[in-house]
Amino acid sequence: MHVRTAAMMLAAACGSAGAQTISLDTGLLPSQQPGWVYRATNNDAAVAETSVFSTDGTTLTSNTMALPFAGGRPASTYAEYDLSSIDFTEVTSITMDLRARVLASEVAQFNYGFYVSVYGGGQGFSTGFGSGTLTPNNQANIAFDATEWHDYRWVADWTAGTVELFADGQLLDSRLLVPQNSTTLNIGDGTGTANAHAEIESFQIRIVPAPASAALLGLGGLATLRRRR
Repeated sequence: MHVRTAAMMLAAACGSAGAQTISLDTGLLPSQQPGWVYRATNNDAAVAETSVFSTDGTTLTSNTMALPFAGGRPASTYAEYDLSSIDFTEVTSITMDLRARVLASEVAQFNYGFYVSVYGGGQGFSTGFGSGTLTPNNQANIAFDATEWHDYRWVADWTAGTVELFADGQLLDSRLLVPQNSTTLNIGDGTGTANAHAEIESFQIRIVPAPASAALLGLGGLATLRRRR
């Protein structure tokens, strides 16, 4: 095998070595899946998972439109995955993919009743969804028709502290990661001051660590190839 070709193959292997993918099965309720739990906080603490989440076997629905809401009422109902087992000092990038639509929303204070977020190592990102807006990192709203099915992708450089948001392959937003002490992956209704009816066809993240160990193995393999030439 040519050394340059071998180097290219090893570089590709190093780039993906140790990567971890976490998915949400949209054919099951969140609490029925390993690693996932249902959270209901503050004024929503008594709201059952089956009052918010449902599935037809393919599409997972998060619907809080029947819940009361008002300005200053802190509450949330969402699915959560604990990421504390991951060493975020070794993470170089995180890619998050979501296929979803928000059929309806109602707002009292914040402009979204459905959101996704990932945090770890003291930083992270989130995006809130209303039927006609996206709200990255709880900051300025982006006018966007979220009632149609869209394929969303977030590409975060954990080392540089930046994240880009794409919808159907088009760049919508680029900004810095925000400080955050939690270490979780979340999806659902993130605020009691807005509600939403969202449908989810797929949701996953891919966490890529620094390829140090894979790179060492690659260097050893290249040395062996050179000796054989």
